[in-house]
Amino acid sequence: MAAKARYFEEKVDSGKRNLASTGAKVLTYRDGQRSTQAAYNYSPIPAVRDLTAVFQNISTTLEFGRRLDYYYHYQKLALEEELKRMEQMVNEKSLEELQAVAPILQRIVGRTRR
Repeated sequence: MAAKARYFEEKVDSGKRNLASTGAKVLTYRDGQRSTQAAYNYSPIPAVRDLTAVFQNISTTLEFGRRLDYYYHYQKLALEEELKRMEQMVNEKSLEELQAVAPILQRIVGRTRR
């Protein structure tokens, strides 16, 4: 995806000022030949939007893991609702890299089998 976005060497922000702010985002690319960085609010470049979605979905997955770990230790009654929300987001393809939260999911499953 970074290659499709020309490694962020060109302008990636739409430059439009009448768009709602969705938060400042920065993509960085480094390899042996280049080091580039692009800051943007909204990009018309599909590869940049796709990368943004992947990173936001990873962030959401990690946040679910953090909350599940907290609920597992301090609010067990909240686990079921959080797991339902997570399942819904999995079905909507809104989460990435679920293996990152596998340890807490395995602890929860292990607890419910006893």
